[in-house]
Amino acid sequence: MTRMNIAYVCFYLTGKKEKCIEILIKSRRFSEAALFARTFCSERANECVELWRESLADKSIADKISELVIEGED
Repeated sequence: MTRMNIAYVCFYLTGKKEKCIEILIKSRRFSEAALFARTFCSERANECVELWRESLADKSIADKISELVIEGED
């Protein structure tokens, strides 16, 4: 996990936003990936939100939470 954090910071500092999203997805940090994509890379936001929803569907409280996660379009 430490390597992922270092890689994320390096990509963030060098402006490689797509790579930041890939690192977050690879480390299964879907909620962070969705929020990052929504803020910095809107074309990947829906993909990340869907991954977040799917990860919630694997958990017992998923149904209620996943219904609250929305895809935003501004």
